[in-house]
Amino acid sequence: MRLLVVLASFSALIGLAVPAHADAGGYLAELDRAGVSYSDPTDATNAGLSICQGLQKGDGFDAAVDSETAAGYSRHDAGFIVGAAVKNLCPNLLPAMNQWIQNGNGNQPEPPPSPEVPPYPILLPGEAGL
Repeated sequence: MRLLVVLASFSALIGLAVPAHADAGGYLAELDRAGVSYSDPTDATNAGLSICQGLQKGDGFDAAVDSETAAGYSRHDAGFIVGAAVKNLCPNLLPAMNQWIQNGNGNQPEPPPSPEVPPYPILLPGEAGL
């Protein structure tokens, strides 16, 4: 759920200014403003371009976020990285990302109730109500 909120918030910001072409400086500036760390600007930009290439060849947004979490980023930061890459490096994919967000993709399902806590009180024979 938090990932969806991050991406939805990011999507709202996207409407303010959409570049017509790849903007590596804008991508890095967004990562910096969000406090997403990276060791080398060139490597970070290449990672963003790789996200775009994967998305353009048909990889899904979930796969892009999972790839960034596998690289060591939190889901929150991974979602932000994907959003910043799309906005700045492959803005032609903004409609697809917005659709993915609107469809609720990226949400984690609610965990099932704990087996130790029954959904209703259990009454044994002879107790009140039976």
